[in-house]
Amino acid sequence: MPKQGDNKNKPGKGMKPGKGGNDKPNDGGKGKPNKGKKVGHGDLDKKITKAVVDDGTHNFGRLVEIKGNVKSMVVTDQQAGQMAGLMVDDPPDTAAGESSIPSGYTFFGQFVDHDLTLDDGSILGSPVDPSTIEDIRTPFFDLDCVYGLGKTGSPGIYDGDRLRIDQHDAADDLPRDSAGLALIGDPRNDENTAVSQLQLAFLNLHNAVLDGIATTPSLKKGGESDFAAAQRLTRWLYQWAVVHDFLPRVVGQALVDDIFQPHGNRPVRTKIFDWKKRIFMPVEFSVAAYRFGHSMVRATYPLNASRPDVAFFGSGVDMQGFRPLPAGHTIDWDHYFQIDGSSPVMARTIDTHLVPPLHDMPSSVVGTGLKNLAHRNIMRGHTLGLPSGQAVAKKLGAAPMSDSQLGHPGGGDAPLFWYVLKEAEITQGGQRLGEVGGRIVAEVCAGLLAGDPTSYLNASPAWTPGAPFTTTGNVTVPDLLKFAGVA
Repeated sequence: MPKQGDNKNKPGKGMKPGKGGNDKPNDGGKGKPNKGKKVGHGDLDKKITKAVVDDGTHNFGRLVEIKGNVKSMVVTDQQAGQMAGLMVDDPPDTAAGESSIPSGYTFFGQFVDHDLTLDDGSILGSPVDPSTIEDIRTPFFDLDCVYGLGKTGSPGIYDGDRLRIDQHDAADDLPRDSAGLALIGDPRNDENTAVSQLQLAFLNLHNAVLDGIATTPSLKKGGESDFAAAQRLTRWLYQWAVVHDFLPRVVGQALVDDIFQPHGNRPVRTKIFDWKKRIFMPVEFSVAAYRFGHSMVRATYPLNASRPDVAFFGSGVDMQGFRPLPAGHTIDWDHYFQIDGSSPVMARTIDTHLVPPLHDMPSSVVGTGLKNLAHRNIMRGHTLGLPSGQAVAKKLGAAPMSDSQLGHPGGGDAPLFWYVLKEAEITQGGQRLGEVGGRIVAEVCAGLLAGDPTSYLNASPAWTPGAPFTTTGNVTVPDLLKFAGVA
């Protein structure tokens, strides 16, 4: 889903959601509350508590340096628009375009994105050196989007050691201020109903882990407080689900096994991401490869038995966020994940097609900015100076795809975003990422986990999930939802 703006108000005092894409010249406009609350740009606090391997400042950077024969690919707005025009999945949600990945992983992937990366420094269409742009999120799987600035810095999202959950219309909802804006660590996680409810699930997960510690004090390490232990274990359970459930689905188990193995004194084996040298957010990941999830979005989703077919974005009843949860919109996660034998709707295949709602984004997400997400993504690659997909493939030691395979207007160099999607479409039938996209996504995830001294990979390499969370030694995203009591 689209990147969103930065929020400089303290989370505990009412964090306001920014607009997608950080496209500053296009900010503005106000939507009506019943369509999704539109608020000003730039509201995330940059002082999120960090557990880091250096001075705590993390900028964007490159996996593939621009030097020698490797050049930044220049894409004009007209060229981006022409390519975007070819990327419409219409008619949407046909059986032929279904993947084998349950649709809930689309939004789990969005949740992960919001935990790792936020660019509030670049302006769409104005080339900039990524090393000068700060990543406002900590580039670690530390759930700063859930915990905000902690109990002291974000008191409005806590109730003692517990994360605050509000209720209205006989349903749980995110804690909100008097204007209906979510009080959460990252306001982007209120963008749509699914990611908002997933954020709510993680609030419940922390509280459930806290309850587990109360009954099993041996879960605490050393002199940990109940809260510190609950936060650590919630993070580790989340990290485990990323490594053992999410990544195998989107990049393939073989690649996960190849990367997540000890290598000398390192807990993972990476080829292109030298996380040991410096922790940073690679733009090849954040601006191109990890945006594969946009092609997985459906045009409509079931919410529950009473709302079996709701438009993702559209007019009337839809899944727009930035507002209190509408009555009757609580998600039944059985429709999104395979839970106790359920038959969830599937995500769309990973390919060069985005459903119509993403070509005409609502003002609650983009303000008065460019509404076509495919167009925005291609121009985002130009803005951050990404090399072509073919150039990145060569640097990874992969045989570049041919013009006929890529099928892009004019042939020649292809934007990395297009390349990653087309590679998945051609080489994997859209069921997972291909060689280039998969390598970028998996290695960056592995490197960020390996570079975080508090991750389970570093703090306790032999750790596996156990009682009271699971009896199998493994947890999946559905397992987390079940333990949280929301599925």
